[in-house]
Amino acid sequence: MINAKPSAVYAQITNCMKHCAMFGDKHISGATSFTKIGNASYLDCESGDKGSLVVTMAQPEKELRLLFEPDNGTYVCGEKWTLTPSGTGTKLNYIQTFTLSGPMDANAVNHCVQIANKGLNDLKMWCEKK
Repeated sequence: MINAKPSAVYAQITNCMKHCAMFGDKHISGATSFTKIGNASYLDCESGDKGSLVVTMAQPEKELRLLFEPDNGTYVCGEKWTLTPSGTGTKLNYIQTFTLSGPMDANAVNHCVQIANKGLNDLKMWCEKK
């Protein structure tokens, strides 16, 4: 639960610079907002991979879907953000899915979870900042 309106949360997750900061990534080129289907940015990810992050679904203040594919084509990472008004705040549901062409060990999975949790905590802090 985030103590901010869906519009404030959506503004944060569709801001490419904020989105990158959440996950330790760096924007290299392309779109700086994720507000329209097809908006694409080229990123240098925390993992060391470079690749494209593309908007596949954008429903303002309700849902955002993004797809990342690294240059080496070894996996695809999808993100689905669903926002639901709840009282004066927003219930946020975040799902991250991976397809891999090779195994991912427990340490790699734990690292991904830690990065996502830190990013979601940062998002909550940014949205609730008075």
